[in-house]
Amino acid sequence: MLFIAFYKDKKLNFYKVGGVVETFEPKNTKYKFKDKKILVIGDILYLKEQYPKTSEENLKAIIQNTLEDGFPDKELDFLYDFEEEGDSFSVNIYAFDKNILKEIREVFDYQYLLAEYMCFSSTEPTLIIFEDKTYKLIAFEKKTISVASLKDISKEGLNIFLKSLYPFTPKKIINYTNRDLNIENEIKLPPPKYPLFLNYINQVDLRRYKISPAISINPYFIYRVLFYIAFAYGMALYVNTSYYDHYLKSLKQVHKELSKALAKKLHQSKTPQKNLSKSFYKEYETTVLYQDPIFVFSTLSKLLTKDSYITNADMNPKDLKVNINTKDPFNIISNLTNSDCVKEFNLTSPIQKSFGNQFYMLNLEMVLCKR
Repeated sequence: MLFIAFYKDKKLNFYKVGGVVETFEPKNTKYKFKDKKILVIGDILYLKEQYPKTSEENLKAIIQNTLEDGFPDKELDFLYDFEEEGDSFSVNIYAFDKNILKEIREVFDYQYLLAEYMCFSSTEPTLIIFEDKTYKLIAFEKKTISVASLKDISKEGLNIFLKSLYPFTPKKIINYTNRDLNIENEIKLPPPKYPLFLNYINQVDLRRYKISPAISINPYFIYRVLFYIAFAYGMALYVNTSYYDHYLKSLKQVHKELSKALAKKLHQSKTPQKNLSKSFYKEYETTVLYQDPIFVFSTLSKLLTKDSYITNADMNPKDLKVNINTKDPFNIISNLTNSDCVKEFNLTSPIQKSFGNQFYMLNLEMVLCKR
């Protein structure tokens, strides 16, 4: 079911379109999940312009500039559609007072926004003629091609309009007026007692005109969900903090005992024992780490600037190879120069940008100081 608010002549009327067209009152209506709520604006300023081919973002900016230059005293918003014609765009612009949207939203929470002339669609090329203060001619197929407004209608005037539409050729011309035009493919129909576009809007692909989610959610429900998420996150953070705090204390104790044992071994006499060969001691001296790994990485983390992180590290007895992603590579290099655990360092590859040109990649090889 389509629920439509139609703004015309500064008045708002409400229609629902299913099998038939009926009126409704928004405050007394309960909507179903699949129902669509549409705002159609009839009080529009229609322009047809030709612009060079460009991106749709640029096209919007061009239309905005056109309206600001042409109507500097008005606050206008706009809708548009376009067709490609060679190296240019043929653009239909539907401008309207931007202040009415907020006023209407207060009484009707619409999900789709269209101008009246955008509500015509058909499976075959069609031209309709009807009276609305003046004679209106709208050419359309899947979407509106062109619109004309004439004080009077005649066969000659209609032929001129048809020639301007080339290569668009209507297969049927539906005449809703009381004038007999006697033209080929003419179909005479009486005008409906409701806005004519309601007979055609069911065939319009509304996805192009959606401006808000189709589901209306109670704000109090959102607040409850956010509260539960925050509470669950807080509990998870508390549990994880407790676990890591306990793990860190255990790790510090192991590190303390290991450091004592290692220091005791390093200060023992280097005189070989009877049951150990000299080659063992030579191997032992070259493989004992120059630096405590925990001390090295703790110091290195303090040298990192904000928005910097280590992606890979390989520590050997005397050197450390590390890959760092950072937004400030020269600050990190300066910090390394003043470090008390790095004897010297070199770049193993040129500094390169990565991650969408936001980060620099530093590939470093460091010689550690002996402690």
